[in-house]
Amino acid sequence: FMEDLGDNYARPFPFQLIPNNVTGEAFTAIATEDGRLIVNGASGALFQDDLVNTSFSIDLTGWTRLFTSGKSTVTWSSGSALLTPEPVVNGAIAGVSQQVTVAAGTENEDRLVSFVTESITPNIPATMRISIGSTIGAGDLFDQDFIAIDSAEINFNPSGLATYWITFSCINDISPGGIPPGTPLYGSRSLKSVTSSLTSSGAIEFSHVWNEDDIRTMQVEMAPNEFSMYFVCQDKPPYKLNYDIDLNQWSFNLVTFGGKPSSWVAGNYPTTLTFFQGRSWWSGVQSEPQTFWGSKSNDETTTDNELEDLSTGTNANDG
Repeated sequence: FMEDLGDNYARPFPFQLIPNNVTGEAFTAIATEDGRLIVNGASGALFQDDLVNTSFSIDLTGWTRLFTSGKSTVTWSSGSALLTPEPVVNGAIAGVSQQVTVAAGTENEDRLVSFVTESITPNIPATMRISIGSTIGAGDLFDQDFIAIDSAEINFNPSGLATYWITFSCINDISPGGIPPGTPLYGSRSLKSVTSSLTSSGAIEFSHVWNEDDIRTMQVEMAPNEFSMYFVCQDKPPYKLNYDIDLNQWSFNLVTFGGKPSSWVAGNYPTTLTFFQGRSWWSGVQSEPQTFWGSKSNDETTTDNELEDLSTGTNANDG
């Protein structure tokens, strides 16, 4: 007996962890038609991020750049968002913004919103800013500056809102004072990671977007690292259930691909996947039934997840 789910259609999927870990070995991930994904028997910390591509590992996918042409810039560089505001006091900002839709039932729960940055070659570091608002870049719900600070976190409660925008930006708002003329004053900030996380502990249960038909036709596959399970179905984008053994923490998020094929849209997503020779392989797309997509070769010496990077190229390890 697992759990009484009432009249809801539900389908169990085996989630097999590596042996001898702190949380156990085998669990059942149960997807129900009323929007729940239950990891039966598991406990620990539950981590659910409202944002996608939070470490900028695959360019700026999921983010909208905020800059003023000719004055400020936002670029991607080696796993970070490089924010360069206008090099004058109170000039144009540089930032990234993302619209979030919180999981149903969590609209009144606190979020931990944070950022980690590094100042790049300035004498006067740019001021970081967290803005949360009803439109892109707006701060009508929350707005706070962080002067000469590389990392910070705040608590935010949506207070019933299901959708809003979160913006991380920087601005040069500190006067140069007595710095000698001709000295480079202002530089950039490398935005390395951000989060808007809902964290709790106890039984592990997430919200999902699938309906009954999605669940009935879904395929799942455990990644070779034995800590992640991928879910694929035709009408919805791929998702991933993950367990972090070091933190004893579970997470469930949309997969953010590098080099995602343009044909992967609603009603035309992969319906099957497997792992072979260090790559993930995706297929079963309705419009391209004879096409396979292979990821980059997984490199265990890096922190990147090449299994989610489908970028093609001429190198042997490219997708």
